Amino acid sequence: MKNTILIILATIFNLITCYSQVSIIEDANIGVKAKISADSQYLKITFCVHGSLADIAGLKAGDRIYKIDDKKISDLENPVSHLRNTVVPFVKLTVGRFGMTDFFDINIPQISIITNLDNYITEGNLFASVTRSRAKIRNLYIEFLHDAAKEMFNYKTYDFEFTSNEEPLQEKILFNKLESQLNELGMKRSLDKPDLLIIINFFSGQKEQYVPPQQIISTRIKNTYNWYWGVMPVPITTSATEEGYTKVTYLTTLNLKFLDANEIGISKTPPVVWSGSLSETATFNTLLSERCNDFFRLMLYQFPEVWRQNSKPYYPFQYAYTGLVYNKDDMRTIGDVIPGSPANKIGIKKGDIIQSIDGIPIPNRYNKYSNIAKDQGKINNNGFSYLIMFDGFYKNGEIKPEGTFLQFIIKRDGNLMSFSIAPEVRVVYLLQENF
Repeated sequence: MKNTILIILATIFNLITCYSQVSIIEDANIGVKAKISADSQYLKITFCVHGSLADIAGLKAGDRIYKIDDKKISDLENPVSHLRNTVVPFVKLTVGRFGMTDFFDINIPQISIITNLDNYITEGNLFASVTRSRAKIRNLYIEFLHDAAKEMFNYKTYDFEFTSNEEPLQEKILFNKLESQLNELGMKRSLDKPDLLIIINFFSGQKEQYVPPQQIISTRIKNTYNWYWGVMPVPITTSATEEGYTKVTYLTTLNLKFLDANEIGISKTPPVVWSGSLSETATFNTLLSERCNDFFRLMLYQFPEVWRQNSKPYYPFQYAYTGLVYNKDDMRTIGDVIPGSPANKIGIKKGDIIQSIDGIPIPNRYNKYSNIAKDQGKINNNGFSYLIMFDGFYKNGEIKPEGTFLQFIIKRDGNLMSFSIAPEVRVVYLLQENF
């Protein structure tokens, strides 16, 4: 029975037990999804929402939870009940992560909100909500596939298969960049008996299209005087011709395939265990060797666990994290404060009423179409603009350095209080299909 359970962890790590027949939960406040292993030894994280408490604490898709508060998952009759009844500020999870040989502990903060999660929002969720409708979507498409039957934790080493006859030097450069990022994940390159053999395919070129001349006709109304009719409107039509031009579009594609090296030669089909493909169109020309680090980072974001098979990514963003949890119905009254966060350390408490942030008031009610990310001209009309203080995309390159203090004016028990908070920088990758 235990093997059929699908466990959904909410942002405060309150778990909801769901069975295989449950409908898909679509809730902005869901923290992570997890499923129990076949041998009931661990919970495998299959999805982690940006801005949730699990994400803030550092949990990632693909992580395995072996213990909760030093109690083995296999010894817990109901992990959901155990977590739900925890009243300490933090829940300690003992986690195994791909590429790491040792277990490590992650402390998930607990907050007092245990019901009506739809009414509350963390800063990461708020940032994603108010920026997604105005963020610039990259002209880039990514696809991922993985063999769910394979145990990715068993793959620890890799090597490359050099196949390019036309651009062998470019292939070597790309593999060198990829090697650096794989090593950061804890993998090691082995020339003798690698677990994975990696193949790369790439293309970089341009397409030219001639746009012929176009005649533009416009009509305006001019008031003229007629001796019989008096003043009357007269349409005046003008025409102009735009010259033809050549439109150039630059195309880039990048494909990675990770093959089980031990099955090559004995498998009837290519033993691909993970694959990722990326394609981009742009109006400007850049070298693939210069962009590949960014491309590989986007692709390896879903390695080894694929949780979104295809999507269009936005540019990565950086938001300011203080640890405040907002009540959507009353945004000025703090819904809760995440334990261990900058706001918690400085003394801000649940129930405090925000008067202003850096001298700017905040809206009283939640509005996902808030203008904090609409344009630079209106940025100072909303106290929530602090969320984007570290992001150059919205600040036109004028970003604040980490360590910059914000001035919060708070009302508590009828008294005004001032707090200086230095937010932490958090990075979020938003995908179009997330919303």
